[in-house]
Amino acid sequence: MRELAGTTVPGLGVEAIVRILEDAPVTLGVLYGSHARGEATARSDIDLAVEFDESLSSVERTRARLGIIERLSTELETDDVDVVPLSRAPEDLLETILDDGILVLGATDDVETYRGQPPVVSDRRDQLDAFDDVLDELERIV
Repeated sequence: MRELAGTTVPGLGVEAIVRILEDAPVTLGVLYGSHARGEATARSDIDLAVEFDESLSSVERTRARLGIIERLSTELETDDVDVVPLSRAPEDLLETILDDGILVLGATDDVETYRGQPPVVSDRRDQLDAFDDVLDELERIV
């Protein structure tokens, strides 16, 4: 994991990402994928892993995630934004995030606590609530 200070990410508005994450109920933010590796092309998506404030309910986390995606899409002028909660990332993705990511918000020590941790598995009710919330948010946007 690298820290943002002293790291350049060509062709990406990292300042906007930091500003949007600072305004969101998140405690950690990690840029990963092709942009973090310096391999991005014009067709590359923007991959972010975040950890939400632990006081948020599942529905509130879903709303916050959609809000981050919406704001980043508008600010960075792309629909190719992916935001994944660190606590729900599959082990192989989490390993990639921790090894290759760039920390844009939060402390390295806090991110490293995820190393070797299994992802949190949500129950069926949480998944249905989150899905309903996504549908409600889509209706609002459309």
